[in-house]
Amino acid sequence: MPTVLRSPILKITVLLLTVLLTACASLMPSFEQPTVTVTAFRLLPSSQLNPSFAIDLHIVNSNATALDVRGLAYWASIEGHRIFSGVSNNLPVIEGYGEGDVSLVAATNLLGGLSLMADLMNRNRENLAYKIELKIDVGQFTPAIRIEHRGKLSLRP
Repeated sequence: MPTVLRSPILKITVLLLTVLLTACASLMPSFEQPTVTVTAFRLLPSSQLNPSFAIDLHIVNSNATALDVRGLAYWASIEGHRIFSGVSNNLPVIEGYGEGDVSLVAATNLLGGLSLMADLMNRNRENLAYKIELKIDVGQFTPAIRIEHRGKLSLRP
């Protein structure tokens, strides 16, 4: 046996650290990533120069413990133009084996909106391709949930 581990105090310290690490590992049960779907992305009626959009999300928590969504960051582009980004920390707690809905409202940034409008004036379209990116923070011990959703936005009322 090496001379370093001959000390009884060191042996006890190593044993206690091993027990402590094993106990901590058992406190972290397996966490299943919640399912997050974009249920709607729509243009909201507005009289302002910058249009507003609504993004509706549906979250399914397939874990036994409640999901306390701490924060959410989101970005959207239409026809390749980044039109808005935002954050929210006013989100519901999704109970264990439960589900819930989140609605976000975002106004376009002026430069992104103008760039999109200039592009649209050159082309007549009824549908626009969009991409929404989400980063959802569900706690410090779990990685952020990242979602990318693509679809078409109708310009018809």
